[in-house]
Amino acid sequence: MTQSHSNTEERTFTHLTEIERGQLAAYLDEGVSLREIARRMGRDASTISRKKNRGTVQQIDTRRKNLYHLLRRRWRPCLRGKP
Repeated sequence: MTQSHSNTEERTFTHLTEIERGQLAAYLDEGVSLREIARRMGRDASTISRKKNRGTVQQIDTRRKNLYHLLRRRWRPCLRGKP
């Protein structure tokens, strides 16, 4: 029995690079529309929409904030000086 729907075709999508995710975050902060962002980045509007809705951009910022707070707590005793 053969399958009528084959999923062995090569996929042509590529992931957004870290630089592109940074660009996306900057454009969103500026209030640029999703279609305009897609045009500027040379990507499909649905790709930009999925990345925005999935939270990828927000997760990057959250990781940076978490790292900042972790390092701040870790190094705070060093900043107080010795008694």
